[in-house]
Amino acid sequence: RQPLNAANLDAAITAMQGFNADGGRPMGVNPDVILFPTTLRAQVESLIDRELINGGEGNTHYKRLRKVMSHYLATT
Repeated sequence: RQPLNAANLDAAITAMQGFNADGGRPMGVNPDVILFPTTLRAQVESLIDRELINGGEGNTHYKRLRKVMSHYLATT
């Protein structure tokens, strides 16, 4: 398990976009939802809801994914 941060979110999105079906054909996955437990709410909001980060830098993840918080997921 990796910490939730911008670099790991990019890596997960890139990995999902590279999924292949049986036979090696690209599946065409384009993630548009992030499903997360309640304990990660603040981290997800800081990654997805802030237009500017790091003192004014543009956030490439801003509104990129639809957030779905679940009380049934655990972080452990």
